Amino acid sequence: MLHYDTEIIVAHNSAYLDSLSTSWKSKDLYFYLDYDHLDQRIISAYSPHIDGIKNEKDLIKRVLSLNILVNGSLFVAAAKTMIKVEFINYHIEDKSISDTIQKDGYSSFWSDTIEEYPFHNDESYYLINENRNLPKKADLDSMLFSISKFDFIIRTLLFQAGLIFNNGINDKILTWNTLYKMVDTIKAGCSDINLDYKTLIDETSLEKFTAACNNPTVIGIFSRHGGTGKPIKRITPITDLNEAINLILCFANRFSKVYVTTKGYITINTPNLSICTHQEQ
Repeated sequence: MLHYDTEIIVAHNSAYLDSLSTSWKSKDLYFYLDYDHLDQRIISAYSPHIDGIKNEKDLIKRVLSLNILVNGSLFVAAAKTMIKVEFINYHIEDKSISDTIQKDGYSSFWSDTIEEYPFHNDESYYLINENRNLPKKADLDSMLFSISKFDFIIRTLLFQAGLIFNNGINDKILTWNTLYKMVDTIKAGCSDINLDYKTLIDETSLEKFTAACNNPTVIGIFSRHGGTGKPIKRITPITDLNEAINLILCFANRFSKVYVTTKGYITINTPNLSICTHQEQ
């Protein structure tokens, strides 16, 4: 394993997370499986993009931002939500480095904001091919994560996907709105590569999704508009959030494969580009 100054502590509660230490190939973030003195499995993450940060608030914000991008990469690549990877703390072994971190009195690992560009160099640096450092023979998830450091559309899409959650009421409200934003991002990306987005998603299915998002008479406070909406009679909107998540993540998966190939970043061999459709749970 390469040496980095800061170890990210990863919450570990499933065998699925064990596999990240071997399946995840991004050179912008590494997962490492080890054992403690009680022979319990522990997972850590390391990234060259967090070394050298001197302020704890900035460090925590960057780690959180990378965490969101990781989950977004996993969700888009799988075309479904999975167990979330949770970065819960950090540890600096080198005391000389640890002493340079300016403590801000945090009682827990938490940040009130994200860093919209959580990488060491700016985007123009990575736009130069030899600086991209893309992993070879990697799965789509880690490849998308690495591409996000030099492509605004992919980075935006992964950030949005990484915010998807379906637990408490606040999560549900956020997710309905985030899914709609993902559609906007995909449409912008399709326009950039002169692709008709309707070749990737069934138009009626997308209409059922947007009808729900835009109308408070369908999903109430979860809708992106307020006030009194007109009852929808022509179609049956999607009202189940899990159905909406599956549809839009499928859309994001199909789009990302065409987009990164068209852009010339990587080539996806024989991608499944069947049109995404609404399927009731």
